[in-house]
Amino acid sequence: MNITHAKRYFRNVAMKGMRNTPKANRHSVLAFVNGSHHCDINILYPMVLRIMKRLFSSVFALSAVVAPVFLFAGNASAQTINPKPTGTNAAYLGAGISAGVTNGGSLNYNDDAQFGGNVQGRYAIPRTPISARGALLFGGDTVSVIPSLSYDIPVSNNTNLYLGAGYSFVGKEGKSTPLGNKDAVVLSTGVESQVTNRVVLYGDVKVGLDAYKDSSAAASSIQAGAAYRFN
Repeated sequence: MNITHAKRYFRNVAMKGMRNTPKANRHSVLAFVNGSHHCDINILYPMVLRIMKRLFSSVFALSAVVAPVFLFAGNASAQTINPKPTGTNAAYLGAGISAGVTNGGSLNYNDDAQFGGNVQGRYAIPRTPISARGALLFGGDTVSVIPSLSYDIPVSNNTNLYLGAGYSFVGKEGKSTPLGNKDAVVLSTGVESQVTNRVVLYGDVKVGLDAYKDSSAAASSIQAGAAYRFN
């Protein structure tokens, strides 16, 4: 832009800011823009303030439009930085305690709550939220073997909540275990967390439906343990 074009541009800006200005005052401002020294500063100063006020109003309006765009971009960036939790796909085998918390109330069979131990394992089926699990509960008079499938829900990085269903096979029906004394459908809910590259901590609650001889009561047990990750 050369000097002539610059003068023409500022003359147009000045005229837009002086639409409601007396004609005599307009001549003074235009004389200043054209480089003349014969202009009244008392007239010029208010005109400059008015023009600057219009410019600031335009800048403010533009900011009101642009600011939300930057806020949206910032939120999108934050979502990229903080992705959804990944959970853990650890395949493991571990051991711990098992505590029965119910009894069947039978007079003919030993179905008191039992305290014992557990051996549990997990294999995460690739590219699915499903895991194959197995548990051995011991304590009391015999053992209970429980194969099951679970639906795994990542709740943070390296940690899953899971819901499972399976079946309990009691070593000898009528003999007590931490989860009743007969074969039964089992529902479970638990949590597992990988705390190091090779160590996983787990805990769950199992409920055996109609798991007592001579009783329709459900059996419940609580498990907790530590496991070795082998994948």
